[in-house]
Amino acid sequence: MASYVIITPAYNEAAYLGATIDGVVQQTIRPKRWVIVDDGSQDETPRVAQEACTRYPWIQYYRRERSTDHTYYASNVYAIREGVRCVDAVEYDYLAILDADISLPPDYYAQILQRFEQHLRLGIASGVYVDRMHNGFRKVLNDRRSTPKALMVFRRGCYEDIEGFLPMKYGGEDTCACFAARMAGWQTWSFPDLVAIHNKPAGTGQALSLIHI
Repeated sequence: MASYVIITPAYNEAAYLGATIDGVVQQTIRPKRWVIVDDGSQDETPRVAQEACTRYPWIQYYRRERSTDHTYYASNVYAIREGVRCVDAVEYDYLAILDADISLPPDYYAQILQRFEQHLRLGIASGVYVDRMHNGFRKVLNDRRSTPKALMVFRRGCYEDIEGFLPMKYGGEDTCACFAARMAGWQTWSFPDLVAIHNKPAGTGQALSLIHI
């Protein structure tokens, strides 16, 4: 059976991380390892993550101190890289990136792995997500061949081919990863029937849009 690991970068996500943990714990196919990389949080993120580690031995907490020289976007990528190094000794087929404010349907990874097995040149895959708003949900528009980093899953060979994400000052590393993968001969698809929930209200995150920079 195909296996996967998850890397979650988290910066001041205590209000949302619990829901993300619940979603992963309820997966019909659990990961071999889930590394939650605390990117220098100043809230209760460490406590939430460490409590999960005591209940589930396949969850690992890792703390890094973020550099003041890095933007939120670049630091997020460096946190992912640290998490990938944490699973160097683990045998796995797929590498999942999961934001710390996402709620997954219970069969999310089972469905993604099945589609990888059906399409052998599929290098990066994901579902889509909707934003949780105060008055309901808002659908996030997406390109069929682009996969949001918040939900992205790599075939391990693809990730190694493109050497992962490139840290970028203003974001867009997921788009660049998809371009790099396609240039290397891989396919990149998002599946609109696999819908997750982005729990953090739009405009309240650490990342600022380019308009505000």
